[in-house]
Amino acid sequence: MLKRLPLLALVAGGLHLPLLVQLVYKCSRIVQYFPRVCVPYYCRWSVVYGVCVVDTGRSEDTHAINMANAMIQLPIILLIGVYFVSIAKLSLSATLDIDKISNNTNETCPDSLSVALESHNLEYLPNGSFLHQSTQEVYPQEFLRKDNDTTYGCVCKQGFGRTCIRKCCQGNEFLKVSNYDDKSECTEIEDKFLKVPDLLPAKNQLGNKLKNISGLSQQFRIIVNQICPFGRYRLEPEQFEDDNFVIFSNGTLKTGDLTLTQSQYCLDWDHDFKTIIVLVCHSPELVVEEENPMVTIVHPIGVIISIPFLVATLFVYAVIPELRNLYGVTLMCYVGCLLGAYIFLVTGRLIYHRHFSCVIIE
Repeated sequence: MLKRLPLLALVAGGLHLPLLVQLVYKCSRIVQYFPRVCVPYYCRWSVVYGVCVVDTGRSEDTHAINMANAMIQLPIILLIGVYFVSIAKLSLSATLDIDKISNNTNETCPDSLSVALESHNLEYLPNGSFLHQSTQEVYPQEFLRKDNDTTYGCVCKQGFGRTCIRKCCQGNEFLKVSNYDDKSECTEIEDKFLKVPDLLPAKNQLGNKLKNISGLSQQFRIIVNQICPFGRYRLEPEQFEDDNFVIFSNGTLKTGDLTLTQSQYCLDWDHDFKTIIVLVCHSPELVVEEENPMVTIVHPIGVIISIPFLVATLFVYAVIPELRNLYGVTLMCYVGCLLGAYIFLVTGRLIYHRHFSCVIIE
């Protein structure tokens, strides 16, 4: 709607252009025939623009009739002109205010803590705010962010409303833990008539101010997404004591020595709707870049192939007496050290990093 305002103003101006031309013409007639004004007593109103038309057969002064019609149309055309100027001013101000939305960035209004708004559902208000017609929420400009053609509402920014917390899956889904790779994924509930309960962790997983709530939606605004740019992992408090967590009234989650903000984790029900699963986003500084296959595969194979030749070289110099001079002894020390280093490198790569080939079990 906001993008159409300049077009609407242009169309309105085009429709009223003949009236504005007529206004100039009538004003010139008023000046020309002002001394001969004689408004007829017998006239009727035309349904179009209030023109006074003579209703009798008498031949009144034509100039007086023109004068009367001009005087009648003048206020109407002036009002139309004011309306046209107002529309143009409104469209210009709305266009300028749309550009101001881009003041927010991903740091102050990240995707994980914002909601996408349809631009055609945004209505510009005279105070500079925007009304989202679908939800009837009013967004001041400082709580909006524009990224390309998408407008985001910074609903979790301080000062907008309730504190936010992130739900990983949609309302008809739960988090299912895979038995193969231990990953969690959103799974749709098969029972269409099952009502999913409000998110509610155990008492020992809630801060003091949240002990008496019947659901997290009672205290927080629920944002549905699991955006983690650098991946995520699952907390397992049932297996590891350090994975125990507590959620506080400001939306933060504390686990071990870590205190996570709302953008760093999300939570949802397990398949039994009795246990809460928490997914934690990896920190950028902890993300390990994927290693080059040249380093992980080709280099270890080359080292393994080199080991037998190093053993053979060391054996030849050790067995033949003529080679055990100063140069030969030095070379033996070098080859022996290189052999030991290669053995440790290959052992560390294969055992500690577990780079074994996958074999299908029949």
